Amino acid sequence: GLYRGSSPIPRRCPRAVSPCSSACPAAMSPVRLRVVSSDRLFSCYVGLHRSDASSLFDSLGAARHFCRALRLEGTGPRGPRGQSNSSASRMFVGWSGNETLAAGTVEIARAFAACLGLEDGQMVLGTGVAEAPIAQSVMVQPYSSDDWEVVEMQAGFLEERLLAQMGVLAPGLAFPVWINEGQLPVKLRVDAKDSNRAECFLLGRDSELHVEARS
Repeated sequence: GLYRGSSPIPRRCPRAVSPCSSACPAAMSPVRLRVVSSDRLFSCYVGLHRSDASSLFDSLGAARHFCRALRLEGTGPRGPRGQSNSSASRMFVGWSGNETLAAGTVEIARAFAACLGLEDGQMVLGTGVAEAPIAQSVMVQPYSSDDWEVVEMQAGFLEERLLAQMGVLAPGLAFPVWINEGQLPVKLRVDAKDSNRAECFLLGRDSELHVEARS
């Protein structure tokens, strides 16, 4: 029930963070952002205004990975998934250069925002992550039996194209993958058996993907 593969790095590459083997330290100055749930995005990479991206990442310096990790924390009276504002409302997303027109916003694919428990118009605090480890391997599991049926038929696509849609993962994270633009995505989750224990970690060109069968 497992397969392994490597994925190509997207061609658009902002200045990136260097790998490390510890947790995910972040810059000290958060940026207040309004969530914009988008139906035009077909990946889990978020969009940021150029000025916000500069505030979040310029002080972190350059490094080798194509994707910047961004920590988001809910700021409303109730955080993601209806939880109070605590460590439970902390989540991580990836930015690979997508730009939005409106400053003070973070554009997120609607399906991914739903996985994160974020609502359109919700305010979050964004903080650039200074360092995150690149995973040698990642174990994921289809979210449902219906998702598993699609994954079985599209295993080659996931091996070849996952990195084009997702670059930052976290333990237990559920996320969508679009097989075809404009169609409903399949949903995967970082498996409880996955060995990565950092708050967030990066997918790389040589990261090995394992998909656990779902009964």
